[in-house]
Amino acid sequence: MVPINNEKLLYWYLRLNGFYTFSNFIVHNEYGEDVQTEIDVAGVRLPERKENLRRPMQDEIENPSKIFFVIADATIGDCKINDPWKKNNVIKSVLTSLGVVGDSHKDLDVIVADICNNGFYSFPERYFSFLCAGKNKNNLPDNYNKVPQYTWEEILRFIYNRFLNYSREKANHVQWDDTGKLLWNEFKKVPNEIEYIKNTFIIT
Repeated sequence: MVPINNEKLLYWYLRLNGFYTFSNFIVHNEYGEDVQTEIDVAGVRLPERKENLRRPMQDEIENPSKIFFVIADATIGDCKINDPWKKNNVIKSVLTSLGVVGDSHKDLDVIVADICNNGFYSFPERYFSFLCAGKNKNNLPDNYNKVPQYTWEEILRFIYNRFLNYSREKANHVQWDDTGKLLWNEFKKVPNEIEYIKNTFIIT
């Protein structure tokens, strides 16, 4: 079996869905040297995103009418909401650091509280959401029922089929990192998505 780091796999899933991604996004404490939390992957997807105009790629994660921001957590266990994400000061730092909303916004505290309590917030032209990836989907509390959850099996299936349906477009990838190349190389070795999923071992 091929070991793949869960955070890097999540990065590639978001990237192949058209997100500009940031790995290991650090939220610093503004009153000292301590780190408040580390986000596995943060990303932003623009609403006009379209790859391959001749034969457009169909993404799984999209919001065609809004700029879509996510902070995403990867785990080898069941999907979950990180406890630091429920803290107002952490989410306020995330929003302002990413530029989702300015620190002078009159409703900043309301927006922050809504995200902490519900896992998402819909702006007129922007959408912000938590996102979870893990071995299994979880019965999250009702207030987080709009938070997207993806299993590693679903993610690997998407990646396999993206490579399968757009092999010519994705074949030239010398700029990809080692994980991206590994995902591609394993795709070339197996006959179907079942073997692709079976041959992958998710690690921390």
